[in-house]
Amino acid sequence: FIELEKQLESKNLPCCVAEFSDNDTEFSDLYNIKLAIYSINSNDEQKTVCNDLHFNKSQNILILTGPNQGGKTIITQAIGLAFLMFQLGVFVPCRSAKVKLCDGIYTHFPADENQTVTLGRLGEESERFSKICKTATSESLLLFNESFATTSHTESLYIAEDVLKYLCCLGARTCFNTHMHEL
Repeated sequence: FIELEKQLESKNLPCCVAEFSDNDTEFSDLYNIKLAIYSINSNDEQKTVCNDLHFNKSQNILILTGPNQGGKTIITQAIGLAFLMFQLGVFVPCRSAKVKLCDGIYTHFPADENQTVTLGRLGEESERFSKICKTATSESLLLFNESFATTSHTESLYIAEDVLKYLCCLGARTCFNTHMHEL
């Protein structure tokens, strides 16, 4: 990790030892370390985009919308990787961070089509979401990537609205990226 940290800093990408927080979670200049490593290894000169992020009791759900190739999945991955790295006790890919520990990191990304044969895509997504609901708590981190978009737009929006209502009640830190701008 020390060598990687030096390589990242040579590209002007900050790394920090995050502080523990009892309440809020804050990241300053957070970036996707997976993308940064790819950039270093391939000598890609594309600029890595950094973002600030804040979760607290009253603002625990981040809804990301935007076009394809707009960075929604990249920042969603960055959030999960930052929490994972923090909880493993290594540096975090950001300028500064205060992080409240989570009791689990749950992801809801599109499944391989081979896994959707028996239930169909929407059925498979619903089953995975149900499993998350049974184990996630208010202390969890939930990451959704284009979830429930495998049916009509109207039906997807209806399902996503109900899911977000549930997530508001749950109180877990959540990143929900979507093309459904109405959300």
